[in-house]
Amino acid sequence: MLSDRFSERITVLQIIGFSSSVLLLFFSLASIVKIPAYLIIVISILLGFTISGWNGVYQASIIEIGGEKMAAVSSSISFTFTYTGIFIFPLFFGWLNDLISNYFVSWIVLSFTMFFSVFFMIHRHRNVT
Repeated sequence: MLSDRFSERITVLQIIGFSSSVLLLFFSLASIVKIPAYLIIVISILLGFTISGWNGVYQASIIEIGGEKMAAVSSSISFTFTYTGIFIFPLFFGWLNDLISNYFVSWIVLSFTMFFSVFFMIHRHRNVT
């Protein structure tokens, strides 16, 4: 709704990505600092709101970037990368946790991955416009 009414889709994706990155940093701190359970619940709910809405905005922006004639190709390629990440990253997350025996590094890597994704979106968006 926000991307349709108030802003460009890419800006909404950047907000979602940055918010997710910050919230994931809070999760990483939870493994080394005592954080009250109610705060973890609030962070989980906020993270759920930020992460659950990205897919529709992402697909709409991919189709807009690819244009009408390349909508199917751009969607297919983006789905390939997205679902590859969905299958591989949880395995990597768990492997890091098993290797270090702490969730801290896994959450930090996930947070930095989100942060760098937003950074590259901002950089790419500035070069395109």
